[in-house]
Amino acid sequence: MGDVNHNIITVDTLSRFKYDYDQKLSAFLGQKQDKDYATTNDVDRMFGYNISYNFNNCYSDDYADWVAEDGSYSNTIHPISDYEMDSFTVTMGGYDVTEQYCSGYSVYIPEVTGDIVINAWANEMEQNFVNTFCSSGIGWEVDPYGPFDTGATINGIFTDALGKTFNVKIMMAGEDITSQVYNGGYAFEIPNAHGEINVYVRYIYSMSYELEKDVNISNSPNQILDGESYYAEVYTDYGELRNMMVTMGSSTYYPDDGTGYISMQSYNRAVINMTITDDTTIHAEYK
Repeated sequence: MGDVNHNIITVDTLSRFKYDYDQKLSAFLGQKQDKDYATTNDVDRMFGYNISYNFNNCYSDDYADWVAEDGSYSNTIHPISDYEMDSFTVTMGGYDVTEQYCSGYSVYIPEVTGDIVINAWANEMEQNFVNTFCSSGIGWEVDPYGPFDTGATINGIFTDALGKTFNVKIMMAGEDITSQVYNGGYAFEIPNAHGEINVYVRYIYSMSYELEKDVNISNSPNQILDGESYYAEVYTDYGELRNMMVTMGSSTYYPDDGTGYISMQSYNRAVINMTITDDTTIHAEYK
């Protein structure tokens, strides 16, 4: 007679099963206000697991608070608008299972074996903007306009109403990226944008000098950008300065005329300190 494989349930096994059942039922009913009865669903939940959520500025697709023992569980967590996820973990039975059962911020557990806790924390997204500093007469358009997401592509277009030569400088996160994103003309494109972006589009103005022989000037650039400060000393060692003036665009300024642009330091020395906003000529003679 061959061996027979008998699956035997002993009285001891049944007793232990009953004891476990009674213990779970007693513990569960202890949480109920009415301890005299439990529904069928209550009894089912005794053999399932709790799900809890610790969220900060996040929400989930589902808020189930219980899953059956050995059942599956799936959910996706999202940061609220204008926030980005900072930390995200999932534990089951007290163990971190984030790497095992999560893809991004989606959870899928095919067989639940313990209480589930989902922890998600989101912080406000850094607001990135394109700031433009343009001369009067230069128009601009930027797409996207307003806050942009890190990694976005920024496109910009200039218009020039005055037909003057202008200079373009583009800074991103404190770095000069002009040569990488601007090839001349009236447009630029910034891929993978991040951080604060400052775009400077300024006219280039001429600087000219009508100085009598033996009148000297300490600073004499041929060109200067719109809005830049200009400082220079004008002097001679052979007499008294006279006919000292600065013409900028259609306006002419004289020493001590109340504007503060030209101040006489002595009979043979003057200081020019002004912001350039147009083509400029400096004139000085001596006697």
